[in-house]
Amino acid sequence: MKTKIFNRFESISDFNDYLNTHEVQKAFEGDEVSHEVTPRGKDFAFFGTKSYEEADRMLNFGDDKLAKMLQAELLDVENQETEQEVTQTFDLDVCGFFPDVAAYLSGDPCNMVTVVDTFADKEKVLNIIWQNDAHVKIKAKEIQECAARVINVILGLEKLGYKINLYYGHSSRDDDYNTIGALVKIKNSDEYIDTLRLAYPLVSASMKRRHMFSYLEKTPGVPVGFCWAHGKPIKITEAYHEQIEGMTVINFMDFRNKSCDYIKDYILGQNKAF
Repeated sequence: MKTKIFNRFESISDFNDYLNTHEVQKAFEGDEVSHEVTPRGKDFAFFGTKSYEEADRMLNFGDDKLAKMLQAELLDVENQETEQEVTQTFDLDVCGFFPDVAAYLSGDPCNMVTVVDTFADKEKVLNIIWQNDAHVKIKAKEIQECAARVINVILGLEKLGYKINLYYGHSSRDDDYNTIGALVKIKNSDEYIDTLRLAYPLVSASMKRRHMFSYLEKTPGVPVGFCWAHGKPIKITEAYHEQIEGMTVINFMDFRNKSCDYIKDYILGQNKAF
């Protein structure tokens, strides 16, 4: 039977508490542990930070440099024209475009067919998952640009009245297709976009290669197959379909070249009931 581990954290604080209260599993003790001070742990090109401690500060307090890089890619949403989402349905009224014969013959005064515009409910909450599944050859600039487009879309949707919960999603597998995954909420639906706080989980390779590796190393029951290279990426939609039902996943590799309009249409298309 395949091992399938999944945890959901409702805040960065909850995620940190988990990491701080769990010990590294015995199988991971050694040079490959992501947060140990080892030659590999100091590999800035791979991790994006010089140490786990530096990455931890960025996760908890934000990073000005990353935030400025992200902000540089953002559009001026305040000056963008936005159209509220409209759904058109047919209804009967005393006047309209053409008659409904059955209603007319029955004596109903509302016997004319008209079109009714229904606007998006301004209190609807959308749950969006960002999965940074970029491989090692992807340049940081590409991730920044894609993450900025996602933020632009969220800003635009919130301007239309939608409320957004934003999660960082992670999933990986070993060669036997055992899986481990997690969701970390990085923005509540009642919060405004804070690029200082969001830049690190959205853009930095360290969120995956330090914090998520640490999560993998400290989670009881993880198969030994993950000890080499911490597994391989797998789409969270493939590994944890039931656990993320009703949520919309934006993963980097599928959306790296997509426009803001495409991403927006995709999100709203996944939430047609809204």
